[in-house]
Amino acid sequence: MEELALGSRETVHLTVYDWGEVEILLQTGSPEKVCIHASPGMRLPAHCSSLGKVLLAGIVFSELAQWSSAVTIIDTYGPERCVWGSNFPNALWTPGFSYAEHLRLFTDELPLGSAARARVLGETARRLWFPHL
Repeated sequence: MEELALGSRETVHLTVYDWGEVEILLQTGSPEKVCIHASPGMRLPAHCSSLGKVLLAGIVFSELAQWSSAVTIIDTYGPERCVWGSNFPNALWTPGFSYAEHLRLFTDELPLGSAARARVLGETARRLWFPHL
């Protein structure tokens, strides 16, 4: 890891993917003065790190619903405060998934009730941006 850090002049992490997060197991610091501050044991949402994005890109679509933090977010904030968004930035996080697969995750895969699903997929957006309709 030290050789890689010196050669790339970047911080090198050995991480594991765990249900939508990456956990740093080992780290070799960058020789540069400006670098990310992270340490072994630290956990980050997978979409917030370059390595996490690489790991997310390899996930099989059928596995995505099993770890999705979307249900946690919807449960925490309520479907009246959540809006489904199309491809961005999901296209960056999981480039192997199409627009239709992302939509299908919310229409068919996530364990949401019909009222919550309707709010997230359109009612909340309509209420927020087009309250007169």
